[in-house]
Amino acid sequence: MPRLSVIMPFGVRELPADGAHLDFDAVYHDLIRPAAQEAGWEPLRIDELAQPGVITDQYLRELYAADLVLADVSMPNGNVYYELGVRQAISAAGTLLVALEGTELPFDLSTQRVLFYSGDFSRESGLRRQLAAALRSFDPTTTTNPVRTFLERMGLTSSPRHDDAAFEQDLNGRINRARNADQLVAVWHWAKAFRPLPASALLVLADHLAEYRVYATAADVLRAAVRTAPEDYEVHRKLGFYLRQLGPEHEQAAMEHLSRARELNPDDPETLGMIGGLLKRQGRYVDAHQLYELGAKLSPTNLYMRVNQACMAVLADVRSPQRGVELYQQLLTLIASWRPTETGPSAPTTFGLANVLRQVVHARPAPWQDAPIEIISALRHPVYIAAYLDALVQLEARLEADAGPALAHAAVFVARARGHRRPCRSLRMIWARRLAPSGAQCDPRRSCCFVACGGKPMTSVTPSRPLGRWSRRPCVTAPTRHTPASVTRWMAR
Repeated sequence: MPRLSVIMPFGVRELPADGAHLDFDAVYHDLIRPAAQEAGWEPLRIDELAQPGVITDQYLRELYAADLVLADVSMPNGNVYYELGVRQAISAAGTLLVALEGTELPFDLSTQRVLFYSGDFSRESGLRRQLAAALRSFDPTTTTNPVRTFLERMGLTSSPRHDDAAFEQDLNGRINRARNADQLVAVWHWAKAFRPLPASALLVLADHLAEYRVYATAADVLRAAVRTAPEDYEVHRKLGFYLRQLGPEHEQAAMEHLSRARELNPDDPETLGMIGGLLKRQGRYVDAHQLYELGAKLSPTNLYMRVNQACMAVLADVRSPQRGVELYQQLLTLIASWRPTETGPSAPTTFGLANVLRQVVHARPAPWQDAPIEIISALRHPVYIAAYLDALVQLEARLEADAGPALAHAAVFVARARGHRRPCRSLRMIWARRLAPSGAQCDPRRSCCFVACGGKPMTSVTPSRPLGRWSRRPCVTAPTRHTPASVTRWMAR
């Protein structure tokens, strides 16, 4: 909903022309506010701001960001004139002036359009309809701003109406200089008053906003990009993705834009994956599986597509999940065999593959829970082992009573067998917090936590966490000396 910022005097004021009194609060509540709401605008007066902060920053932000500013100039008022001048100096967006009939306007405002109302406005519904019609027909591209017009004519600011290349360069520069979400939002509020806007710059601005999770504004930016480039599949795809992030109430609009992106480019795996994700959320597993299957064929190295292809194969036919289990086994083989390389930035890394493994386990295929020891032996790498155990814990896997100690000791043994001194810190945290039998007490001289650190106290590994804090956490007690035979005996219990 577009924002209408209203600047006007407050309370009952005496008019200098004839000494009559005018209730400006009644003008706002009985005329301006209902007319704006009827026209689909969100009206706001500065006294309605309930947010904490510096009042100067708040009204300046409103003057800069509002889609339209309405100023009541029925009487000379320094605050109104000042705020109106600030608006026209810092924003290219529109302004609308209103005044009581018979008001003598200052010379500087006499050339601008003014909508006059009568003193009997509370009972005159026709005037309210007139104001609502003016708001409905408001077109920011036809608004004249004398200050901005002068600056553009002097070459002191850019506009796509006069030099689209210079404007796009200016817009990209503002985006690149922005250092936080507020600055990016300010760039959008500055740019949205212009027409036409370059789609490429809007895509960059939306991506930057999405990095700060400002998805609503990112979606507004891409809606403007759709008006400029309606046949650009990337614009529709990203708009659909950002709408999906806004919640279930926006899923229908997201699907419309994603479907349009697929029409424009049927072989885009990213679009197929996004549509599949929406269908998966809606429980339409068969349709989602078809899209992931097609995406995996188009991009066989796309790990996201491969994981979801296997997951949907299981969920699409839970009575016959063999196909999904086969796909998971293929993924297990790939994950266990891949190693980080230095062939380029796109090469898979250990931690990237570990994240893929977590996604695989989270899909809850039975083989991942039925044989944890065998899977640990196949994974071999301690980072993969940690990711696997972490995923099992997050799934609240119902392990047998002795399975927790067995997993821990198996991980220690496998890590040492590969020349690693100790497993990663996240694995130790799993042992200490979740896999231990209830009621067990931690003994730093005899505990798995101590053994996992390669024979050193935990304070030497994580000095930010004192030993006393760890000692209060339950842990698995076990022999301090490990050999392949002792681990095998422990696992066989």
